[in-house]
Amino acid sequence: MTYVIDKLEQKGVLSRNACPDDRRMLHVRLTDDGQMMNEIMPKYHELVEGMFDH
Repeated sequence: MTYVIDKLEQKGVLSRNACPDDRRMLHVRLTDDGQMMNEIMPKYHELVEGMFDH
């Protein structure tokens, strides 16, 4: 998971912020550029579900 988050952060798709209440935790948020994921992921899930339905 860390590898994927690192790569997405490098591409500017998400930002990582420290949790003020628990230093073991990080908050990950989509950036403005990352908002495209809201459109892409439902289509991706539909494709994958269709592949495994049979």
